[in-house]
Amino acid sequence: LRPSKNKNWISPLMRDYHNGLSAPMKRIEELKNFSFEPIYFDYDKFNIKEEYHSQLNEIKKIILSHSDLRILVIGHTDSDGSNAYNDVLSKKRAESIIKFFTTKGLRRDRIVIDFKGETDPVDSNATAEGKSKNRRVDFKFIYTKVLSFSSNNAILVSASDSFFRSMSTMFLGAELTKRSFESFF
Repeated sequence: LRPSKNKNWISPLMRDYHNGLSAPMKRIEELKNFSFEPIYFDYDKFNIKEEYHSQLNEIKKIILSHSDLRILVIGHTDSDGSNAYNDVLSKKRAESIIKFFTTKGLRRDRIVIDFKGETDPVDSNATAEGKSKNRRVDFKFIYTKVLSFSSNNAILVSASDSFFRSMSTMFLGAELTKRSFESFF
């Protein structure tokens, strides 16, 4: 046997290594076990607290590990202020997350923005504690093409969440929840 002269695998391997990415089969397990936590903001602010940087870097790593993933970034506010003001503030919160991701090497075309203002609270706006939980950014994965679960099996993601849940259970042994899907080409 002669060694292969094709060394096209070196560049992607080095890029993955420098980005801190795991081996391809381990990436599937990391994605399966990953769960999002909201990023919370101070009253009337949209700057990201340092305590969330490691969490955001982990999200970035997951996205970079899977060429078929994009991320949906959804900004929210509490109910203080007008609807128009809260729409702008929730957009600024989502944009601050996007800026963080893009300055850390995630391409902008891998990120989708949404903002809800005060329309989608997770807690009551009648208490200070509830309001603090509503000042947040949430995330969802968006799958954009074929998901490969092994070298022999691949499934095409349809727009049907129930189809994906049943297939993910079959291939991964556990239902993947909190995921958004788009049609792909």
